[in-house]
Amino acid sequence: MATLRDPLPPSRSRSAPGEATGARPRLTAVRRDRVIVVTTAAFMLFNVAEGMLLLVVGPWLVKNELAGGAASLGVLIAAMAAGEFAGAALAGSGRAGPASVRRIGLCQVGAALAILPVLDVSRPVVVGVGFFGVGLLSAPMTVWAQSLRMRRIPPELHGRSFATLRTLMQGTPPLGTAMAAPLLVHGGLGASVLVMTGLAGLPGLYLWAAFRDAPENAGTRGVERTPPGGLTVRDGPPGAGPDTPGSRPIASIGRDPGDFLKIRPFEIRPFAWPAPRCARRSRTSC
Repeated sequence: MATLRDPLPPSRSRSAPGEATGARPRLTAVRRDRVIVVTTAAFMLFNVAEGMLLLVVGPWLVKNELAGGAASLGVLIAAMAAGEFAGAALAGSGRAGPASVRRIGLCQVGAALAILPVLDVSRPVVVGVGFFGVGLLSAPMTVWAQSLRMRRIPPELHGRSFATLRTLMQGTPPLGTAMAAPLLVHGGLGASVLVMTGLAGLPGLYLWAAFRDAPENAGTRGVERTPPGGLTVRDGPPGAGPDTPGSRPIASIGRDPGDFLKIRPFEIRPFAWPAPRCARRSRTSC
């Protein structure tokens, strides 16, 4: 048996040569990471297109092209939400593969192409399938990108970095709403869909072509591997190791590159039942 003590503080990143040992980490280190910068810019452009689709084009379709009014708009938004739920579950389970920049780019291109069925306004089911496809392919992008950020950004910068990045990405959908209304008035639905597809798809195509990286969390099946900064919990006698007879790994706690949520490492210590008070006072039976 084992008990969990208080969580250990995150390990401090090593100081660069010539940097003071007690210097506070700065966000400049994040700005130098090409993966973080490029994926954030790609997500900002994708959110411009998604803002156009959800906040302007969708309501315009319901009012001018589709029957059903507010109920039809609710069905379209529900279809996208259902796709996001399915995509996030698929990516979080690991069945879609490990997090990598190329997979993010591939899903972003697919989500951009899923906007094209919106043009087929004569068949509302096809429009709904397009909304579902956008949600299905955009959710894994978020899961994988968050996994990469958790691994690449030092723990001391997680709070400030994630707040800054989320502000940048969530601040772009209003730009899409400002662009969509003039496009619908002067260029019609076709021009709006073309602009949305380009804004969402071209950055994804760049991610897929520019980053020919290996899987971020590649490992060997059947080989015990403790995540960086984490701990493997084993079932066996106190102090059991990988070579101890009868011991086996039962859990792994740590920051695996494929994890969407960060789990702080814990310290494990053996548990022993306290001896009765009478046994401590004397050796006589209680």
